[in-house]
Amino acid sequence: MKTTKKYLSLVCCAICAIATCVALVACGGGKAAKGAKMVGYWELASGKADGIELTEDDIKMMNDWGMKVVLYLGEDGKATLDLFGEVQDSTWDIEKCTLGYDGETGTLELADDKLTFAAEETSLVFKKGDDSLADQIKTDRESEKITDMGDPEDGDDGATSSTEAATVPIDPPVTIADDEIVTIVATDRAADEWGQVGIMLTITNNSDKKIAMSIPNDSCAVNGVMSDNWFYTAVLPGTSATKLCAFEGIDSIDELVNIQCQLDVYDDETYEDIASYPINIQ
Repeated sequence: MKTTKKYLSLVCCAICAIATCVALVACGGGKAAKGAKMVGYWELASGKADGIELTEDDIKMMNDWGMKVVLYLGEDGKATLDLFGEVQDSTWDIEKCTLGYDGETGTLELADDKLTFAAEETSLVFKKGDDSLADQIKTDRESEKITDMGDPEDGDDGATSSTEAATVPIDPPVTIADDEIVTIVATDRAADEWGQVGIMLTITNNSDKKIAMSIPNDSCAVNGVMSDNWFYTAVLPGTSATKLCAFEGIDSIDELVNIQCQLDVYDDETYEDIASYPINIQ
């Protein structure tokens, strides 16, 4: 049965609520501790959060959207939780195999190569990942640095980006969609003041309902290399918006060649799919 975007949004909210309450407690053991086999990288596989069931298909769909949950447990008692790009560092109790949860103590249990975190009505199941998940955490840390940079209008310059704001027109502009639903035109290759580099999209909602849109990461490649992206927007009926679709790992406008993606449009209230459009920019 197809899982709707609305359902997955509820799932994400449930997991975020859990993460807000999770405090990883102090370490009390070493390599020979009870939790020694739990050391390593883990990624969310399934479970139950806030009364919402999470299946493997749900998690796969969220991963396709670039929304991942990664847990790292170190043999030195250090721990890292990467929740949809928000990275939290702390410690865990390698001897007791416990995590603090909402003022209570949750447990970690390893069985059949699955790591389960359980607390009250919450049960999150992780599967063992490899060291490549370290790259996911690193990427999300770097993205947080960009997001956390101050707003120049508020007098807070934050960290200095190595990329200057710049815009190069796409000549001629590339029309991605033009129908009774939406008109989407790629107008510029752009780098903003925060170091994000991508294509500028002008969007007009031609329908009578509020629509939202995003670009699945597994559909996107830049110059022959698969690339994650940062793009989501919602547009009211009869209105227009301009939005930057920024690509992960792209440092300059010159790298923005041979862009191939798929842009999905869906109902902002029901999350039902409306249409999909290919993006091809040479």
